[in-house]
Amino acid sequence: MKKILFTLLLITGIIQVSNAQGFQLGLLGGADLQKINGESFEKKFAYGYHAGIFANIIASKAISIQPELYYSSATSKVDSSLNGVSANYNTNIKFEYINIAGLLNYSPAEKISIQIGPKYSILSDKNLSIKANANNAIKAGELSVVAGLQVYVASFRIYGRYQIGLSDINNLTNQQKWNSQVIHIGVGWRLF
Repeated sequence: MKKILFTLLLITGIIQVSNAQGFQLGLLGGADLQKINGESFEKKFAYGYHAGIFANIIASKAISIQPELYYSSATSKVDSSLNGVSANYNTNIKFEYINIAGLLNYSPAEKISIQIGPKYSILSDKNLSIKANANNAIKAGELSVVAGLQVYVASFRIYGRYQIGLSDINNLTNQQKWNSQVIHIGVGWRLF
């Protein structure tokens, strides 16, 4: 219920701001490469995707704020055990998140923006196929910092970003820290 209320408030805020000068709204989507740092996970990036909406609130010619709301999904593999939980079954862990980002865009040139800002991810579904008692292994939320570059071509924007998790998402023990790394490559389409 809290997630639905927050989403409705966010949409209402976006509609209110849309009446202001210097506002844009659009769709975004692309590919993700995700890796979980920690002894229990494979040390390589896994493929995923993301899709959602963005707004762009223009403060000046060089500065704008770009809030985003998007869904992302990626699958990681457990190395051999998950903090002592035997991997007798499928060792894939599928992470599905609702992401809320607030990026600051700085444009040193007309068609390029450097982006940086925080992102909070809410775990919407965790499919741990190892054992049922391992389903609480991942924390429900994660705070990250995102940095990247965005190039504008007509009503499209092409972006590449790097995200590093600041939160420890290990919910089982304090022995290991699990942090995510994600590389986003995508395209945004400005609707208006």
